[in-house]
Amino acid sequence: MRHLPFKSISLIIFIFLAGNIWAQKIEDGMCFYYGNRLPEEMLAYCKYIVVDDKNLEEKPVVTYDLDTKYIAYLSVGESLDKAIAKDWVLGVNKRWGSKVMDLTNRKYFDYLLTRAKRLLTKDYGGIFLDTLDSATLFLKGEKLEAYFEQEVKLIKTLRKLFPQKLIILNRGFEIIPKVFQDIDALAVESLFWGYDAVNQSYVPVKSEEREKLLVLLKDIKSKYKLPIIVIDYLKPGEMEKGLELSQKIQQLGFIPYISNGELNALGINEKCIYPRKVLILTDGSVFNDIYENYPSRLISLPLEYLGFVPEIKDVSRSLPGFPLKDRYAGIIVWLNKGILEDYSRFYVWVKRAIAEGNKVLFLESFGFPEEKEFLNPLGLDLVEVQDKNFNLWFNKKYLSFEIEPRIRAEDTGLVLQRGEPWLMLKNKKEQITLMAKTPWGGYAWGESFLLNSPEEIWVVDPFQLVQEMLELPLLPIPDVSTEMGKRIFIAHIDGDGAVSRAEFEPDKLAAEIIYSKILKKYTLPHGVSFIEAEIAPHGLYPQLSAKMLTLVKKIWQLPYVEPASHSYSHPFQWKKVLLKKEELEDTTGEFYNLPLKNYTLNLEREIIGSVDFLSQLTSKPLRLFFWTGDCLPTEKALKIAYKQGLYNINGGDTTITNQEPWFSRIAPLGFKRGKFIQIFAPEQNENLYTNLWSGPFYGYKQVIQTFLKTESPKRLKPIDIYYHFYSGSKLASLKALEEVYNFCLQQDIHPLYVSEFLQRALAFYNSVILKTSEGLEVVKKGKYFGLEFNLGTLRLSQESIVSNSWGRKQDKNLYYYHLEPDSYRIKVSTKSNLKNKKEPYIISLNGKVLRFKKYKQGFDFKFTSFRPVKGELFLPDGCRLDFKNKVKVKKKVDTYVFQSKEKTVAGRITCRQ
Repeated sequence: MRHLPFKSISLIIFIFLAGNIWAQKIEDGMCFYYGNRLPEEMLAYCKYIVVDDKNLEEKPVVTYDLDTKYIAYLSVGESLDKAIAKDWVLGVNKRWGSKVMDLTNRKYFDYLLTRAKRLLTKDYGGIFLDTLDSATLFLKGEKLEAYFEQEVKLIKTLRKLFPQKLIILNRGFEIIPKVFQDIDALAVESLFWGYDAVNQSYVPVKSEEREKLLVLLKDIKSKYKLPIIVIDYLKPGEMEKGLELSQKIQQLGFIPYISNGELNALGINEKCIYPRKVLILTDGSVFNDIYENYPSRLISLPLEYLGFVPEIKDVSRSLPGFPLKDRYAGIIVWLNKGILEDYSRFYVWVKRAIAEGNKVLFLESFGFPEEKEFLNPLGLDLVEVQDKNFNLWFNKKYLSFEIEPRIRAEDTGLVLQRGEPWLMLKNKKEQITLMAKTPWGGYAWGESFLLNSPEEIWVVDPFQLVQEMLELPLLPIPDVSTEMGKRIFIAHIDGDGAVSRAEFEPDKLAAEIIYSKILKKYTLPHGVSFIEAEIAPHGLYPQLSAKMLTLVKKIWQLPYVEPASHSYSHPFQWKKVLLKKEELEDTTGEFYNLPLKNYTLNLEREIIGSVDFLSQLTSKPLRLFFWTGDCLPTEKALKIAYKQGLYNINGGDTTITNQEPWFSRIAPLGFKRGKFIQIFAPEQNENLYTNLWSGPFYGYKQVIQTFLKTESPKRLKPIDIYYHFYSGSKLASLKALEEVYNFCLQQDIHPLYVSEFLQRALAFYNSVILKTSEGLEVVKKGKYFGLEFNLGTLRLSQESIVSNSWGRKQDKNLYYYHLEPDSYRIKVSTKSNLKNKKEPYIISLNGKVLRFKKYKQGFDFKFTSFRPVKGELFLPDGCRLDFKNKVKVKKKVDTYVFQSKEKTVAGRITCRQ
């Protein structure tokens, strides 16, 4: 196996496992990936991945329960190195343009051994030795035997030096009798399907070739009692066919791996990926920050609600490489401009993406000229409009979402040749289609789908738009708004204004008011942050520092409060933190942070430095950072925060209200800058509701409207009471805050710490859905930059069998499954007969499950909450519910609604057998 495409269709690779330990590990998932950027999803189902150390740019930042080990690729018999010594070379392999190397040359042998040792002393779990038979092109007889002896020597030397490392051979049949005890694997390629690298095509293996190969495989398996891996080839994205092929190979007693010819796709072993990412192409040159453009702010939300992760790419920098079909569920093109500068190259890319089988949705424009030569291959035509007196027709199932279409005729229009119209202008002469679903995806031209002046108002239902046009599958959805069947509640405080005087009690600081009037009264989990420069002796208010440091300690000592940093000097624009000192010293009067003397903005000082200082004020781990100012941290700022082990939040600006009831005012869950994820605050703080703190100061009461509109008709957000300490400086803002808290206490909520919510938010981005022969598997727990992520709820569109769950709640046509926190993997099946699977389960709970343990005759349970425990249980006929505490219980057919005055309850469910 070459580190580029395999040498030929008939190339055979056997993987032998010299002992049961290695065999079991490889059976858990063996993969090969020769691309430069390893998809993080592969770590969810690949126990071992063979990679090319020279090609791999960096390893993923996500880890799962498999604790994936990397195997280093090493070509023994060939080289593409132009600087290689001439006397090391036997000749040239004309098929591949590579040099065939002479292992009998001592200098080359030492060079190769040094390379192998360097790889195996790095963080690799083993080595994959390729091109072991290349010398047969130039050597015969004794010279070839001498060559093979050097291969044996190389392998035995590596085994002696690295007894715990995995050694895998590609071919090398001639030396197997001499090294089988030293190697861990050998392999076979193209049992059913092969790859023709010259013609770049996938071809079936002839039956007579397969039979010969099977005879050979059975002989090896019988003689050495070793498992064998078979690598076959299919086009990327052929999931069903790949799984069938995988099962076929397994039934023959072999371990499967199926990928594309270049081995740079998400391959299939016993499992394969259900893509959750949707590729969104935009032109970042139009806006100062790529998050400010339409795709980032507007189309991400409906995709997230449907369970898909937006991956935004800036086409002004580069176009994504292929393959695409294996890792994306669809492609959206929303460029913010009409025609790209390099539109020809973009058009070629689009045609290749469609040919690969990807669904593509164009919004507003195509990015290339709307001319016949570009449109006709897509089943569209462009005509000159003869009569601009049109009747408007639209599909009411999809349109008139927030406003009816407002369309005027242009001089030219699009005519649909193949597809399903959604919006048309019609008269006796012409029929112009402004929005349509097509065989390759769909398009919505101009303002047919969204009015953007002065407000951004959806004409089309954005949820149905992406679902239907991209034909997105109905998958289990990682839900971050719900926990144990109830709406998640969090609260967090930014440190601004902690030292402000309370106007109604001038002898007290705003932070003291918040402490006594809010935090002591509302004993719910809170994340509370401070700005170092506001409270430190070396900060802006040294005369108040002693008082503030004492107060900080008191607040952070509250058992339901987790500490957070709100930076050192509160940067207002995070991009400015990257500027040089002289660039910050302008005469515009613009402030970039709090006015500290002799200090120049510095990312490390703002993030790491503030955390180091504030950590001295608490015995609790400080794991939270709340972004400041514009809340648009740069990629570098996010990298520092995550590498420091900090969960982080803020930004987004969700402010939907009765006065401005538009979905465009609901931010997505977050935004990904490169590989770094920024999680937004679910709802916005009082600064925006009070017109940037200019009044009315009771304005934060409007957030109640935001809570209601993000709950119905779809639950899009958890509840987040998010504000600054300066809300304690005015009576009106304090009263508004109390009203918001009291409203939330009347809701059916499940309180979580901010860090717990962020674990679930990161799980949304990093959870992986796998397809197996038995159904679906959701990998919902792992680590991202070393920070744990863990999903609490899985939302399904139909009742299913879900493993490792405590129960489910049905809400309208949706099912929310409560996942056990210790489990990494959840199996989902809709095939089983649910009526025969009935046993007690939790329908809803406003707290945590300390115990829900099954025993012979029922369940033993213990629940706890920040509030008096309440919930609902399902008990089938023949089961009895008993609490150890005083609990009110109301029976409704086969469900039991319970409520206690205590914050911890225990009991038992006993069922007749």
